[in-house]
Amino acid sequence: MGVDEKSFLVEKTIYPILERHSDIVHFVKITIFALIEQIVFLRFFVQPLVQRFNMVLAIYLGAILFPLLNLKISLGYFGLGLIGSALFCFTGAMTPAILFQLFSSLTKEVLLDHFPELIPLLTFLF
Repeated sequence: MGVDEKSFLVEKTIYPILERHSDIVHFVKITIFALIEQIVFLRFFVQPLVQRFNMVLAIYLGAILFPLLNLKISLGYFGLGLIGSALFCFTGAMTPAILFQLFSSLTKEVLLDHFPELIPLLTFLF
């Protein structure tokens, strides 16, 4: 990917997984990964924090743990962890947090595929 004087984006980054599989397989992979990621995060990290600490502290500790567990330290992953932890704490169910993570992951993939000029913005967030 590079920058040209006339166009902001010269070429799109090609991921090796997309060369071998169709878009449907890629979206299924994203969906399953987001589902498993949130279940593990909420069940094994946030739920014990909620039982041990007060709700506000548990939400912020979960938000700090989420980017560390994904090995992607960024403001976007902190925000995903914050919202996912808050949804889990306030509702007491995993479903809203899982749906939010799923929607965020699929939105990111759709934006990368159809609006590649937004890649600089998305690299800041994700």
